Amino acid sequence: MASSIEPPAYSHLSADDKQRIEIEYWRDSPTERPGAESLDNLLNKMAEARIFVAYLEKLKHLLAQRGTVVELGAGQGWSSCIYKKLFPAARVIATDISSYAIESIEYWHRIYGVRTDGHYACKSYATEVPAQSVDLVYCFAAAHHFVEHGKTLGEIARILKPGGRALFLHEPVCSRLLYPLAYRRVNAVRPEVPEDLLITADVRRLAAEVGLTTSLVRNAPLLGAQAFGTMNYKLQRRLPFLANVLPSSMSFVFDKPEHGSA
Repeated sequence: MASSIEPPAYSHLSADDKQRIEIEYWRDSPTERPGAESLDNLLNKMAEARIFVAYLEKLKHLLAQRGTVVELGAGQGWSSCIYKKLFPAARVIATDISSYAIESIEYWHRIYGVRTDGHYACKSYATEVPAQSVDLVYCFAAAHHFVEHGKTLGEIARILKPGGRALFLHEPVCSRLLYPLAYRRVNAVRPEVPEDLLITADVRRLAAEVGLTTSLVRNAPLLGAQAFGTMNYKLQRRLPFLANVLPSSMSFVFDKPEHGSA
């Protein structure tokens, strides 16, 4: 029987085409383009900010309160502003593939009363950061948009100091078996830009290839109903093995060995 969800056109696009759509979204969005400063965007980002801050509180032992912190896929850079607000001793740099997105960071500087230490547009696998100079790399609900995961993890391994860490927070994941259906569903729900899910085994493999070790954090038990109140996640909190089968939410922790260099 045919699925009721039509296959998205995005599955046939090249990586360059997907990146172009992502870049131009931030130029053309009525609520998120440069200068829009819309109430809709403010309310949406504030809702996301509550979740982001909850992660920082729960995972504080994994963070860098000093040193250099780089955010990949920062969008307008609002979460980098929050990081700087909470950890002012850290040097925080926000990056995103779209210059139109990063252009709006001045708005969030005003909202949060801080300034990031740097911000610029670049691909997730082509930063301007010197090798072995970063204490923490992170992204929040953004890694599933990176179309070149192997290259991105390679760049993370390059820029991290030995003993440094990277965090992919609040990422949608699913099993390889359910990936085709889950991929169609997420792109039907939000068709404006290409959406995706991460397959944990693939991410682990790609990280290992560039010398990073990987550990996983199940997000639903970590944050509970404040962020994951749907029936799917209620079931996963009661029956954790379901997270290995059903589409779920995970955070990835990548560590670069003290003795290694990429």
